[in-house]
Amino acid sequence: MKDAAAVAAQVVALKPNYETVEGADDLSTEYASADLALCAFGVTAYELAAFGVPALYLGLTPDHAASASAFAEAGMGFSLGVAVSVSDAEIARRVRWLLHKPMVRRDMRQAGLSLMDGQGAARIAADLASALADARAKAA
Repeated sequence: MKDAAAVAAQVVALKPNYETVEGADDLSTEYASADLALCAFGVTAYELAAFGVPALYLGLTPDHAASASAFAEAGMGFSLGVAVSVSDAEIARRVRWLLHKPMVRRDMRQAGLSLMDGQGAARIAADLASALADARAKAA
């Protein structure tokens, strides 16, 4: 991707009520009202999936692109590969295609909601507390 502003302009031109959001202060509000996201793969991909937002992922590195492929295989979005090797025209084409496929987006939404329950931190904390309790019991 060479020109994010050009891609954003192409998306907005698709339909009057489409908009692009960059640098929002309250992402939860944006996620709750989003039909589709185009994002760099990372923590944002997990957040989008937990909110049920279908996504197109761009990897900043080959490792990120590989991780994005796992999300794509799970049905939560599509991986476009490493960002520097994806043309603006290809990004716009994929966004346009997905915006016109409401059933595909619906399935992506359901996949995200079913796989990401937002309780990961609580599970990790419980596992750590359990491991600590076990270690203390063994030490006593």
